[in-house]
Amino acid sequence: MNDVRGTPVSCSDPAQLDGYERALRSYQNYVGDPIATIDAVLSERDDFVLGHVFRSAVLMTAGERRVVSDAERSIRSAETLVGSANDREKGLTRATRLLVDGEWHAACAAYDAGLSNPKEVNSDLLRHTYVAYLVRQGARLADIGDIIGHIAPAAFREYGRLSPPGPGLPLERIDPVFPALRHSG
Repeated sequence: MNDVRGTPVSCSDPAQLDGYERALRSYQNYVGDPIATIDAVLSERDDFVLGHVFRSAVLMTAGERRVVSDAERSIRSAETLVGSANDREKGLTRATRLLVDGEWHAACAAYDAGLSNPKEVNSDLLRHTYVAYLVRQGARLADIGDIIGHIAPAAFREYGRLSPPGPGLPLERIDPVFPALRHSG
């Protein structure tokens, strides 16, 4: 079976794959709750390797320590099923394990090695990821436009859901460097 991009997946249940695609679109577009969506998929059938990997990786993008144990449980579930995974899914499982273990540079290299189609990573995806990182720290939404340019009004509403409670922080109180881009040596 192939996903909507034509990439082979080990999943044999079209409904499961459709739910995964909904969760992925939710994550990529900051609309809805990708974790709740993939949880619903996994509650129907818990044998979906890519679903567990996706869940773990999405949790890790939150940049919050409180989700690491949940991400650990998800990647452990994927690892128990990896025998039924295809090579790409095995690579994503290894990369996500490195991410969960805090091996940022090794995880990035492992994810990069698994990109058979570089078009999977584009400027819009990177921009959204960076904006979410800033918003989760409490950056004022109005100030983020000074860094990245125009943000559509609909996107403001979605990003607002990621903001912590309370008033936004000025940019000088926000760490502008995405953690995975820091030099650890």
